[in-house]
Amino acid sequence: MFSGILETAKEGSTDKRVRLKEAEITAISKQAEVGRNVRGFCYQHSISEDTCCNWKSKYGGMESSDVWQLKELEQENRQLTQYEYRSGP
Repeated sequence: MFSGILETAKEGSTDKRVRLKEAEITAISKQAEVGRNVRGFCYQHSISEDTCCNWKSKYGGMESSDVWQLKELEQENRQLTQYEYRSGP
């Protein structure tokens, strides 16, 4: 399950990781959609190319409000799945 993206922080230790908010991820993925060089873009934002690809597939074309709705639906789906699991077949 995708619960967010961890990114190596630019400041301090290279082992330190930072969790980005969905609004930040959508802003970065919008910049990636412009068609810049992916490798240079990923280097600039200190993310891997795999992370960039995952962001584009998950958040491509979304606005911040769309991401909020997606999170709400994922939470509702998780609750329904737990309810169904508890009640049994």
